[in-house]
Amino acid sequence: MATAPAVNEFLGIGDHESPTAMVAKLRSGLPAQALENIQQVLGLSLEELADALAISPRTLSRRKKSGVLAPQESDRVYRIARVFGHAVEVFESEEKAAQWIKQSHPALDGMAPLAMFDTDLGAKLVDEILTRIEFGVFG
Repeated sequence: MATAPAVNEFLGIGDHESPTAMVAKLRSGLPAQALENIQQVLGLSLEELADALAISPRTLSRRKKSGVLAPQESDRVYRIARVFGHAVEVFESEEKAAQWIKQSHPALDGMAPLAMFDTDLGAKLVDEILTRIEFGVFG
């Protein structure tokens, strides 16, 4: 799985945060730049990103303008970044990881991993699939 510093750096929040300091950052709201980073690296439209975060595109636009995410949105963005980091480790490429996250997968009843990030359980399922791929259990 991706190390915490790599995820934190990807989100633009520094790599020297303790786990408890990171929880505090999520509770106070990540910088909106984290949205831009996720959107850019995954090649998502505003609507796709909004769906993955379970918020409306209009709310997403407001968050980008305000510069700070709400705590629940911050948690979802962190979740996506964490699992994406794991996918990058498994596929050894940001491009391949982003492609995999957007494609349907039989272990998710044909849904794309991206569609699972709106819940913690969905993200855990995607993480488990990545672990199985990593260890050659199935592809």
